[in-house]
Amino acid sequence: MKKLFVLSLLSNFLLTGCGDNMPPDCSNKETVNLVKDISKTELIRQFEYLSNTNITQFETVRIGLEKLRLGKFELLVNNIRTVKKDEQSKKYVCAAELIIPKIQEDGSDAKHPITYTSSLTDDKSKIYVEVHGLR
Repeated sequence: MKKLFVLSLLSNFLLTGCGDNMPPDCSNKETVNLVKDISKTELIRQFEYLSNTNITQFETVRIGLEKLRLGKFELLVNNIRTVKKDEQSKKYVCAAELIIPKIQEDGSDAKHPITYTSSLTDDKSKIYVEVHGLR
């Protein structure tokens, strides 16, 4: 009887945790890593564009681009907040601060507010993340 009760509690716990079909929340490690990857790709694209223009005074852009390409620093996602948990569309809307460490000319961090969403693909096999505010 005792074993059945423990097994029943365990199965209820597992069903409760996974039964809502919600994606990982805003602070989930996998979600945050996807935000970092997407942000890095977009920042490299923007830095490449700027470095190919006539805007030569942006030495910071060139240095930042090289650091991003070489992986000399990791983007940080801080002050993560859940703005909305949408049960109907099964997604989270999130806000955070993207930090690019020591990229300013004076060696300070660049901080930029971003928003992102976390949802699952229809077959629930992958997390789908969209990042907004990187421009």
